[in-house]
Amino acid sequence: MYKNAREKDMKKIIVYTLAVMLSSFTLASCSNKADSGSEKKSESPASSGKQDSTVSEESDKFVIGGIGPLTGDLSSYGISVKQGAEYAVDEINASGGLKIGDKTYKVELDFKDDEGEPEKALTAYTSLKSSGINALIGGVTSQSSMAVSDHTKDDYILQVSPCATAEGITSNPNVFRLGFTDKQQAEVMADYVDREGYENIVLFYNESNEYSKSVHDAFVKSLNDKGKGSIISAEETFNDGDNDFSNQFMDIDGSAETLIVFFGYNNEAAALIEQAKEFDNGSDFVGTDGMDLVIDKVSDPGVLDGTIFTSDFIPVMGGNKAEKFAIGYTGKYKETSNHFAAGGYDAVYAAAEAAKKAGSIDNNALVSAMSEISFEGASGEIKFDASGEANQKVGLVYIEDGKYNAK
Repeated sequence: MYKNAREKDMKKIIVYTLAVMLSSFTLASCSNKADSGSEKKSESPASSGKQDSTVSEESDKFVIGGIGPLTGDLSSYGISVKQGAEYAVDEINASGGLKIGDKTYKVELDFKDDEGEPEKALTAYTSLKSSGINALIGGVTSQSSMAVSDHTKDDYILQVSPCATAEGITSNPNVFRLGFTDKQQAEVMADYVDREGYENIVLFYNESNEYSKSVHDAFVKSLNDKGKGSIISAEETFNDGDNDFSNQFMDIDGSAETLIVFFGYNNEAAALIEQAKEFDNGSDFVGTDGMDLVIDKVSDPGVLDGTIFTSDFIPVMGGNKAEKFAIGYTGKYKETSNHFAAGGYDAVYAAAEAAKKAGSIDNNALVSAMSEISFEGASGEIKFDASGEANQKVGLVYIEDGKYNAK
């Protein structure tokens, strides 16, 4: 659960601040040229849009660490977050760097591979801490985010989760989340099913994965709360690494009125949807944000037509920043812009905006400033509440003719 009581949050901040004051000597060796005494902030390249001159190599450094899967089954997510973050770093430096008072910092990104494994995420964080970082983006998955959050709290490092959705991600006062939670996206999915009038739905979820189970459980609860739990005609399970769903399809009535609701990742979703077509199953599909980038996982994008998934990044809905990012990202990386790339991009700007607001890159000052910043990101207006949540809108994306569209 999240911290919603302002009084409770203020107590945590006071304790946190006192701890930082007592530990400033220890942190001096971990921080990268931290400056706690800068004067008032100046306009940043992020908000000015000016392309001044590339920041000097001799400038002081503002180092942002990153953790996510760059290899393995979940690598598409981590690579997208990393590339989105790189895109933001390049923009800031091309605009003259991060200006705080009379100092200019060159922003650098140090992104480590955790292969989507919590233990490796902790190893990656230990390495980043040793080399010196001012803020952390990650983890990309919920389990990795939570694996390092107690350590970033103890080290007074600002941690921004770009896309992790598990409840409790922001339980520590130094951790902030972009995007939405499992519960929030589950409720939007349930609203869609109810609104469209489906009377026969089949659920597919990974019983060995916390993310999949969490959204599944929240979805079922939301449907039951609406008095629509009876429309669930079957629940099919799978495990990590499964790519053969033939047994499950034998149990499914493939009528046009059947909706398959999927809770999992894009590689699993791709296999599921392709096999549904092979079985001549006429079901519709709706799924979680983990389905983003599924379009890159199938041999024929046409099989995805009509597929719907949740996202907080839908450039076709409008929004100058979103559209500009989508065009620029695709132009640079020759890949579809997506929810995960937007999360990496916005996380970098969140850390930069916090530094400007604080007038300092001191660790505690960055954390304290996060609840005061507001800026337009690739995924919309970014503003964190007292519990560390951005509470961004959950949108629905549908795929048609190999392209993403707003539902």
